[in-house]
Amino acid sequence: MTPKQYLKQGWRLKELIQAHRDELKNLRELVGSMPASGNRPGGTPSWNGNTAEQARVINAIDLENRITEEIAQMVAVLQEIHEAIEAVPDKNERLVLRCRYILFLSWAETASRMNYSYQQVRRIHGSALQHTPVPERYRDPTDDEGQKDGTK
Repeated sequence: MTPKQYLKQGWRLKELIQAHRDELKNLRELVGSMPASGNRPGGTPSWNGNTAEQARVINAIDLENRITEEIAQMVAVLQEIHEAIEAVPDKNERLVLRCRYILFLSWAETASRMNYSYQQVRRIHGSALQHTPVPERYRDPTDDEGQKDGTK
């Protein structure tokens, strides 16, 4: 995986995390709307031995736990991306990478924010990719170590 490919996965992860959060919200609404078989004094639900209702709630809790774990794994990758950007020595290169791969700004928005031309931002971006470390587990063993910017 090239540095650019590695950094670009941040946008997809952000979208997946939001989809998972939406799924959790829907799941919680669904569980909240499940009728209990009866209520004990004080308003606490009583399942009255209805194992089907209990199984649905347990399944919903298990699914919620799996989704929460998946979100945690995706956030860990986003944190790795942030750390890779922070490892780039030049502050302008870091800013371009942050604008593009953390804030998901367009080239024009990045150029405007930095008060640089479009061409300057693209040049800085190219240099930044050459200085961006890719964690070992994402590296393609067939790629030349010198070809970090994705060009061949």
